[in-house]
Amino acid sequence: MVEHTGDVYSCDFFVHPAWSLGNVEDSNLLEMLNAEIQCVFGRIKANLPDECKRCRWLSLCKGGCPKDRLPGQAGKASNHLCSAYRMFFEYSDERFHRLVKRWERQYSDKQAEDRTGGRPAGAKVGRNRPCPCGSGKKYKRCCGA
Repeated sequence: MVEHTGDVYSCDFFVHPAWSLGNVEDSNLLEMLNAEIQCVFGRIKANLPDECKRCRWLSLCKGGCPKDRLPGQAGKASNHLCSAYRMFFEYSDERFHRLVKRWERQYSDKQAEDRTGGRPAGAKVGRNRPCPCGSGKKYKRCCGA
């Protein structure tokens, strides 16, 4: 995150001098992104409780934002929004998969329509009609040749 002053931080919720990576005016961006404090932030984000590591939704929530984590056992903090995330993902997962399938079907139908020029599959194309492949040529001089 870059502030209006040019100061760079790992995250907009961690804008504090202790988390400063530097300033774009006098620091190299690549060096800032590889700074030790950035690595510390990454380790904090990756330090998840076993419960998170076993959760089927980890690929979607990624353990949540470190700002939302509550202290837990062995220094690993759990996200206080975890139960809400779980409820949302459990509710929406099947619905999103159905939506994706519907979009894929519609996209597939649209591609087929584009290839056939809107005519039903198997219908003949007149020799002097535009070629359904989209070349802009007449059918007889293109795919009908």
